[in-house]
Amino acid sequence: MPDSSPVTEEALKRALMACFSDNEIRKSLRDIFKEELESRDKEIKQLKEQVNEQKKIIEAQADAIDDIEQYSRRNCLNFNGVTETANEKPVRLAIDLGRTLGVQLQPSDIDRAHRIGKPQTAQDGSARARSLIVKFVSYTKRDEVWRARKKLRTALPPRQSCLPQNATTNAYVTENLTRRNQKVMYAARQLRREGKIWAAWSDDCVMKIKTAPNAATQKIKSEEDLRRIMERTETAGRQTDTAAPSQDRESQSFAAAAAAPPAPGTQPDTHQ
Repeated sequence: MPDSSPVTEEALKRALMACFSDNEIRKSLRDIFKEELESRDKEIKQLKEQVNEQKKIIEAQADAIDDIEQYSRRNCLNFNGVTETANEKPVRLAIDLGRTLGVQLQPSDIDRAHRIGKPQTAQDGSARARSLIVKFVSYTKRDEVWRARKKLRTALPPRQSCLPQNATTNAYVTENLTRRNQKVMYAARQLRREGKIWAAWSDDCVMKIKTAPNAATQKIKSEEDLRRIMERTETAGRQTDTAAPSQDRESQSFAAAAAAPPAPGTQPDTHQ
């Protein structure tokens, strides 16, 4: 009759150790685990590829949606820093701002106009001017105002204007960018403030930068574009810095050779 005595923990350990000491059993176990791990790795790789593919699709859709939203804003301009008064009429204000720039506007040229956000208060308790967003009926009128925007701080308001005195002293005009594009432009202007690029601006809602006064204008659509441009600029700068000492040494060697006295037995070239 088979032994019916209970198996002790110690006996079980000995049996397992005996199994693991057998080369064939160890090889079989390795093959089983290897096959299972390879199967899992393959599955994980496929899932990662699917996730990356879905990520690309989502990013492309987000880009397309942002482009559509930006296009819907192309008739809009933001007037920033224009003095805000109680009971002001935004449409009338927009018309007078246009006329200040030399652009004749009528109420029929303005689709809508309003201040952006909730009323704000400065540290001294005075009202802080919110940006005035103006949506023009036609892109043509919007573009006229945009092209004349640099006159805003120095031009005098027209007669019988509703603009308060010195209302545009600190005013400037910007395009009405989407939230994502605003973030990109903020990053670009921060680089400009740090002296890492020469200029950053938008024109017809297309964001652009120049890394130096004589550099080519480059279009940007994302912070990733900015990162790539900065990496290329820094790489080019390092290569220039590396080449400069070598050129300096060559110049110094040439100057030293030119200044050295002629070797004994030779005459300097006096041919004119």
